[in-house]
Amino acid sequence: MNRTRAFTLIELLVVIAIIALLMAILMPSLAKARAQARSVACRSNLKQWCAIFNMYSEDNDRKMITSYYKVNGQWATGFGRRRWLDKLRGYIKEKTGLLLCPSAKKYAPGAAGPHAPFRLPVATGYAFENIQEAEYASYGFNCWAYSIPPQRNIKNKEYYWQTLDVKGAADIPLLLDAQQGGAWVTWDEPLSVTPPESDGDKTNRGISFFVMNRHNKKINGSFFDLSVRPIRLKQLWKYNWHEGFDRTGWKEPWPAWMQGLPE
Repeated sequence: MNRTRAFTLIELLVVIAIIALLMAILMPSLAKARAQARSVACRSNLKQWCAIFNMYSEDNDRKMITSYYKVNGQWATGFGRRRWLDKLRGYIKEKTGLLLCPSAKKYAPGAAGPHAPFRLPVATGYAFENIQEAEYASYGFNCWAYSIPPQRNIKNKEYYWQTLDVKGAADIPLLLDAQQGGAWVTWDEPLSVTPPESDGDKTNRGISFFVMNRHNKKINGSFFDLSVRPIRLKQLWKYNWHEGFDRTGWKEPWPAWMQGLPE
């Protein structure tokens, strides 16, 4: 009589141990692959934003968005660093997913850091006149890209790019992974170029809004030539943020968390 041979307990345990070992080997690779997929999707979002910025420019005599406008005949600024989004809202229509990097989608009250989106306010009548309810985003604008009306006199007016049609466009940041809607990065205000003390710290505002480990020690960004690419964090000090920016880089010691990052 033939008897069906069953697995012994030891054999089952050996099989389970082998499966567990294989999972332990594969999980980091799978996690890395997922992170790379999110980064690629993020760059796809930014590429679509480039097309939107270009369409706006074509529709407005090659001028960029202005953060200055009048309310009842008086100049107002509202939330200037997020003005770009309000002006482009008609171009994105139902594509609200473009506001969120796939690595920074989940919002929780009080959440912050490189993998948390920031909350946009409900309409207040100025920069957000087209917002009907609270929204979330995870991209920020180089606010020196704005155009300034000729009749408006402001500090450092000559720094603003005004248009996408400038020399060296490939090195001028446009829209990037961020923890806030935008920033003015300038050596004229030392805190705005001071590196953050920790990953996700945005106390200093300015460049700190962009300096974070969102995509394997990098962020993604778009540029005035409408290109999109990964950016090493220390490179952010060597881009041409505005007409008078010193591109020689940060000259003081980096914070501890950045010291091992590639140049």
